[in-house]
Amino acid sequence: MATSDRRDFKDLRVTSVAAPGGGVVLELVGELDLSTVSIFVEALNELLDGEPTKIELDMSNLTFIDSSGVGAYVTGHRRAQAQGSHVWVGARSSLVQRVLQLSGVEEVLAEEAAENP
Repeated sequence: MATSDRRDFKDLRVTSVAAPGGGVVLELVGELDLSTVSIFVEALNELLDGEPTKIELDMSNLTFIDSSGVGAYVTGHRRAQAQGSHVWVGARSSLVQRVLQLSGVEEVLAEEAAENP
């Protein structure tokens, strides 16, 4: 996988790489919170404005995520679904897993996707 884009901003690094089976993996490293969410949103929006129909979010190296990060993921997921693309969280740190589990976000998004295929 070759790196196609990398952004560093305060405590967050976002890198996009081509996925082996097509699409893109967007890797997030550091902290995704109110002070860094804009860099994530910008990178995700650029991908959604382009060609990839499959975007995997690799959050395995996130050390922190707050509600603004979760909200940005939800917004990106819904935008992707509306345009026929797919955004999902693939690899994730145990902290990210716990936040997503407690919030119930993935279950809600899965229900939405099932209702609006």
